[in-house]
Amino acid sequence: MQAIAAVLLANLPVRWWGPFEERLPLYRVAWVSGLLTMFGGLAIGIPGYIGFVQRVSSDVNTALIGAQSDLVQIEGWGVLSLPIFLLTTPAGLASMYMTASGFLRAAGAYLADDVRGDYLLTAADALVRRVAAHEDRARRTSEREALEGPVVPDRLVTGEAIGRPEFELVVLASRRKDDWEPNAYLVTAEGRAFKLGTPFDYTSRAGLRTAYPLTELRTLDPIRHSIPYDLPPVWRGKMNN
Repeated sequence: MQAIAAVLLANLPVRWWGPFEERLPLYRVAWVSGLLTMFGGLAIGIPGYIGFVQRVSSDVNTALIGAQSDLVQIEGWGVLSLPIFLLTTPAGLASMYMTASGFLRAAGAYLADDVRGDYLLTAADALVRRVAAHEDRARRTSEREALEGPVVPDRLVTGEAIGRPEFELVVLASRRKDDWEPNAYLVTAEGRAFKLGTPFDYTSRAGLRTAYPLTELRTLDPIRHSIPYDLPPVWRGKMNN
């Protein structure tokens, strides 16, 4: 029973295998799962194809008899019947997918130790996770924007003004800036360069702000990532939290 359960569960996306692998040998039977899927596709496809050809031939013969025609077959039908069955019927599509995917999974697992769950289940799982992650990001962004309030111009303050004297200058932004990465440089029109530190959250009376520490470049260090930016006037007083 454990072997059967392992073969069936091996169709699940691989990321789900962890909790089951403690009790069931999913990785060891992954190739068997692929083979059974392939044989299942053949079991669906072979009788399905025979039945399809018989039905179509019967319908064609009936139509020819009704039309009082001496023709008993359509030229080229035998060559076209298989692709028509595979590409236009539910049984054909299921058979083609199961046979091909099962063979690939079995060969990959047995020959290259490349185990895979069912491709359609894996794709559906990835799509669900992508949609869920997008909705989660949108929810967190909405919640953060509610704390940040309306978009306002950046404010430049000293580190002491926000209780962080270890920083020379700090840009307080009402929204996060995607391209402002740590160790990049803000370069002003006058040619001054300021190295960006690791950003952190700062809560002021006006709302939540993203704080970007700045350190002016006073040496000849190379600048690999520069961002044009006009510094606002420095606020040197104490910020009201």
